[in-house]
Order: sequence, then structure tokens, then C-alpha cells
Amino acid sequence: MALVRLWRRCYGSLVTPPESKAAREKAAETSTPEPNEADPASEPSPPLASAVAGANPGPAPQAVDPAAPASAGPSPAGSSNGAGAAARGEAAAAAAPGAVAGGSPVAAAPPAEASASASTAAPRAPAVSGAVHRPATATPVPAPSPTPLPAGDTPAPPVSRGEVPLLPGEVPAAAAPQRYFEDATELILRTLDEVLKVEGEEEPLVIGWAHDRIDPDTMGANGIMAFILQELYQRRYTCYYSKRMSFLMNRSLATNFMPSGVLRRAEATEGLSEIAHKADLIIVLDATSPEIMTDFAYLLKRSEKLREKRILFVDHHRRGQSDLEDLPNSVGVRYSGGQATSAIMLHVMRNLGLDLRTAGEEGFRLAVVARLGIETDLIGVNPEGYTDSTIDALRYLDEILGERGHKILEKLRAIRHPLSWYRKLGEALALVDQYDTTVAVVGLGVINDTGIVPFVANRLMELGAFKTCIVFAMVYETIEGQIISVDLDASGRSSQDTEVVLPDLFHDVFFVTDPSGRKTSKGGGRANMLMGDYSGAGASVPLDYWRHLGTKSADEKVHLLHRLAWPAEFLRIRHLLTSRIPALKPEEICSLEPTPALEGL
Repeated sequence: MALVRLWRRCYGSLVTPPESKAAREKAAETSTPEPNEADPASEPSPPLASAVAGANPGPAPQAVDPAAPASAGPSPAGSSNGAGAAARGEAAAAAAPGAVAGGSPVAAAPPAEASASASTAAPRAPAVSGAVHRPATATPVPAPSPTPLPAGDTPAPPVSRGEVPLLPGEVPAAAAPQRYFEDATELILRTLDEVLKVEGEEEPLVIGWAHDRIDPDTMGANGIMAFILQELYQRRYTCYYSKRMSFLMNRSLATNFMPSGVLRRAEATEGLSEIAHKADLIIVLDATSPEIMTDFAYLLKRSEKLREKRILFVDHHRRGQSDLEDLPNSVGVRYSGGQATSAIMLHVMRNLGLDLRTAGEEGFRLAVVARLGIETDLIGVNPEGYTDSTIDALRYLDEILGERGHKILEKLRAIRHPLSWYRKLGEALALVDQYDTTVAVVGLGVINDTGIVPFVANRLMELGAFKTCIVFAMVYETIEGQIISVDLDASGRSSQDTEVVLPDLFHDVFFVTDPSGRKTSKGGGRANMLMGDYSGAGASVPLDYWRHLGTKSADEKVHLLHRLAWPAEFLRIRHLLTSRIPALKPEEICSLEPTPALEGL
């Protein structure tokens, strides 16, 4: 034995005993290379592939896709997040190193895309939002012999050779993504290219204009337009609007969620006329009637040069009597069957190959705005009536928002209102026995926050005692101690009322008259055409003759509005409403402020 050990010590590294070499060759045939030693040009050996294919470890471990946002969550239909589903699909189709098969650790097979024989494998499809992506599969191998199942278990249904089983909670992926509003995409891209890709001494200027008291749908659409301009042209974008927003949720969206600098009050902008005349392109989204864009309408009426400016519009409302389409250099698209401009702009953005997820937190916040914009424009619409493009847009946004985003949406919907609003609501509820049994109409008097008007209308409607509620008030706004606007604002809600058509009523009752006697409507609304059981309307009539009335101070003017202006405007609205709703009596239209000048009328 001592001689054998001495021989091996001297010659063992140079000479291999025959029996040892044969044993090693036999071991090499049945062994598996370590993951870091695997030949990337070789296919996985049948024993290993069979072990992986025959394993039944239960649900696959969820892999984290580094490209997917941390806030991704379920879609409204309950389907899995597209990015998360793709990651889980890859985890199921290609087990990570160290995955267990039947409880025993095995080495990982080399990925198919790294194989030198990749030309013979199925091509790897690009990841599509909302679809489950799976990597290309290797050459099929014989399945192992079935193993006995424990008592009570049932075998899984057979899977065809080209079919990959879905993980729990996943839904089948669409064959190809559907594209919507391609004509709008082509028009917008062509128009922007013609304006922004022109070489000159000065950079072209693109601005936006929105309707008064901008709402979430208009905010979302303009935010997406700003994103498109930044990503494709590296240009900043500012959208101007007039008058204070009505709802507290809208104000929070503009302050906390919209990209910085995109929205700006027209009344607080110096040199607004100069900016408008300097612009090479004016973009108007979610509205085409200049009559509901107070400062824009003022400039258009006084400048022929501004009326000849190049204007691009995208809208889903019907054409008005006075419309931007009438201007000579106006181009745009109008989708009467569209349900939200934010949804239209989302599809345009995606058609251009852009994704909000690339913008990080700012893209997430913009998704919050767009989601609420679509949601508010769908109030009163049965979900069964949502268009395919709307459903697709909501699914895309929900993938971005996830659980975190939906918690934020809930908080925004339940935002608290000031006590002064509830005080006015209490006064309106105190007169509930004086209203008509089906139509409740109340004037709130002179107030300094327009948000109170729809707030009271909504709460009265929630009582369930009335089919229609109409609330109006005289609203003034001050900036830096100066009264900048005095308006007659109104809000209406209707449910299952066949006698009162609110959109038409507001269109006829709330208007302004120019010096030539021509009437221009300042009110309107929309009805649920699918169900026929809901309609909403709003109006804002500028009372410039009261605003321009000379007084020594803002406080004195407010006192004048209470004492003289409100009784006169209340009497006018009461007369217009009773003349169009025969069943409504004058004494059933109540005022929260005393109107001694109206006694006996």
C-alpha cells in the first residue's frame, strides 16, 4: 500500500489509471454542468429538460420586472397588470438558477435567446402593454413518464404543443394591440412638425387655451399634450384658462398633480395679448366654442390678426353656434361619439410610441389626472356603454396607477369641503318644504366661491325627493384686492325627469346679449343618451355691467352686489325659468338672501 501511495504521488497527475478514466467518462455522461460552466451554444440535455418539464412545484415564484413601475396594479376588469404578468410569464417559462423540481435543486438551463441555435427557435415577440409576454421556447423534448398523483388530486387538462398554460389570475393576451384615433395622431403630428421643425432665428411658440374653470378632462388632455411636446420636440407648453375652478378636487389636481407650469390663469398673466399674438400655434383641447373661453374670446373679437392664427383643436363635444372651426386657419378633429378628450390624447400618445411610465413620478401623477378626467366625463354613463377606446385607456392608466394610485383617487374623491359650504347647504335644506315637489330651484345669493354652487346641487339631488335640482348664485372673485370677475353661475342635476331637459334649458336661460341684440348662450350640459335617466348642466354668465360699476373699494362693490345686483338678477332668472317650466310657480323659486325689492312682484 505504501508503494501505491508513493506511485500516485509521483505519477498520478500524468497518468490516469484505465479504470478511473472509464468511470469518469461514465460520470460525465450523466452529470449536469454547473450554471457558470454551461456551454451557451448547446441545447439543454434531455434529462434536465425532462426534470424541469415534469416538475410540479405549484404556482411559479413571482419575478420582479425592473422595467415595471412599483405602483402597477390590477386593471378595472380584474386582470393582471400587463408588465407584472409578463414578468410572471417569464418566470414560469424559464426557471431561475436553483429552482426546484420535485423538491430537489437543479441547475438552470441556458436561456433560449442566448443559444447559438436561436435562429431555429421561435422569434421573441416585443412586449406589449396589457399582454402576457413569454420568451421563446427551446426544442421540444419528450415528456417524462407520468407520476402517480396523491389521493384526491385530478390531473391538469392537456396542453397543446403551441399553447402555454396561464398562471393563476392571468387572462389571455390579445393577438395584437388595437390602435385608436390614428387620424387624430396623423393630423397632430403633421401640424406639430410643420410648426416646430422650421428653422429660424426664433424658436416657434406653441401655447394652449382651455375653457373657463378648467376641469379634469381638459387638464389631463393638456398634460398629455405637454408630455408629447417635451418628449418629441423638447419644447415646454403652457395652457391658459380663465376663472377659478369650481371643485376642490380640480384645484388639488391642478396644484399637486399637473406638471409645473402647464396651467396658468389668464387673468394673472401679464402681456397675455402679446403672448397670444406671438404664438405660432394655439392648441385648444376639449372645447371649441370661444364663448366659454372668456379672455380668449375677448382677444379674438378685438384682433383680426389673432383670428388668422393657426389653431389646432381636438374635442368630443358637438359643434356650437360660435366655433373655432369657423376661423380660416383652424384644423382639428371632433369625435361626437368620443367619451373623453383625455382618452383620445392617451391613444394619440401611445400611437406615437410614448409611455407615461418613462416619466417616472411625473408620469404617475399625470395618470391620476387623466384617470379622473375620463371618470368625470363618464358620470351618469352605464359602464356597459363605455367604448372600446375608453376601456383600453382606463386599463392602461390602471396598470400605471396600481394600488397606490387608486388610494390617491379615493382620497381625491372624498376631499373635505369648507364649513362655509355646508352653511349654505344648511340654509338651502331649511327651505326644502317651499320647493316644488319634483323641481327644486334655489338662489344662493352673492358668494365668493363658485364651488358652492355644484356642491349644493349635488347634495340636494342626493336627498332623493326631487327629479331635478337647479342652483344658481352671483359669484365674484378677487385677486390682489381687486374684483376681477362677477358672474352668474348655475348648476343643474336631473334624474328620470321627462319634463325638464337640463342641457336645452340651460342653453336657453343663461346667455349674454351683445350691443346688436344677438344672444350668445353661456350654458349647456349633457345627458346620458344610453340610459336616458341622468343629465347635468352648468352655466357661467359674465356680468360685466356690475363688475365695471365704479366704487371706491372692493368691499363697497360687494355691498352693492348684495343690495342691488342680486335682487335684479334673481328676478330675471326666476322669470326665465318659470316661462320655460310651466309647472313651476314663482314662489317655489327661493332665495337664501332677502330680496325686499322683489316684494309684491
